[in-house]
Amino acid sequence: MSEIKFWIAFNILGLGPRSFQKLRSYFGNMEKAWRAKGSDLERAGLLSKTILNIISNRSKINPDKEFKKIQKLGIRILTIINCNYPKILLEINDAPPVLYLKGELTKSDEEAIAVVGTRRMTPYGKRATEKIVQGLAGNNLTIISGLALGIDSVAHRIALENGSRTIAVLGTGLDNIYPYSHRGLAEKIIQNGALISEFCLGTQGYASNFPQRNRIISGLALGTLVVEAAARSGTLITAKYALEQNREVFAVPGSIFSPQSESCLNLIKMGARLVSDYKDILDELNIKDQWQGQNKADVEPESEQETKILNSLDYNTAKHINKIIAKTRFETSKVLSLLTLMEMKGLIKNLGGQNYVRR
Repeated sequence: MSEIKFWIAFNILGLGPRSFQKLRSYFGNMEKAWRAKGSDLERAGLLSKTILNIISNRSKINPDKEFKKIQKLGIRILTIINCNYPKILLEINDAPPVLYLKGELTKSDEEAIAVVGTRRMTPYGKRATEKIVQGLAGNNLTIISGLALGIDSVAHRIALENGSRTIAVLGTGLDNIYPYSHRGLAEKIIQNGALISEFCLGTQGYASNFPQRNRIISGLALGTLVVEAAARSGTLITAKYALEQNREVFAVPGSIFSPQSESCLNLIKMGARLVSDYKDILDELNIKDQWQGQNKADVEPESEQETKILNSLDYNTAKHINKIIAKTRFETSKVLSLLTLMEMKGLIKNLGGQNYVRR
């Protein structure tokens, strides 16, 4: 346990996986490496700029103080030599030497799917995420994502709502939830999953951090599902890492006229598995479908009035209640009552602001 504080200290200095490996190989433990002279660090094989960084800045860091700070926040540290370090993450070339963890990792997390996508999701992207993640959660697959706005947050939320575990990989320190509006979601994730970061406490949401953390998102999962992504979306970085890590890549097709579907369509052209249902993912990974959830396709309208409302709606484009009233010519109170009942049955979905689509 006493050695962990030196792993933390080196991590604060920003040492990468290769430098950690060199220190471990030469010194045997991180305490000796922390106290080593420059000449010994050179013999260990570190680059000159790395040695200069260590010599110039280690006096500014108090390993004991940093470790106590982490303990006070209820954060655990997993090093790459820890038996509880995620085994699937050890398989990637540049596994982070130090992980900051809040919550719990379990054996079941070894069967996980990463779900990523744009922050500027469309109603279609939101519904696709909800539908697919619900089925994955029903099969007890852990959902991995990045706590970002848009697709990420929907994936985490649906996993939690369906009793599945979910893990959020942050591009900040665990004491600095980003975006700030997702603090409540982060707390819920801790209760049935975990928050993970390789970044030390106090790290802000720098743009360069997020591409780096994406290798962990894909590295923790058997495969990565891309729901929506524009042409130059950062989501593509996660898909690229997944391919490099020899993991599966899945993509949800979208309209050829939607900018948010451009990258998904390109991924499919390049060989990503086209996904329209969670079963497509299970089939590719050879996982037996055990979910007993309701099949929405088996739900039928129970009256002519419900049929008329259903026919006035579209699968992709939301319609405001005023347009439904105008189309059906029913009384407002009747439409409100029918919409409520139909949503409970799973025939339609309220997207907010009294806008509805077919399910």
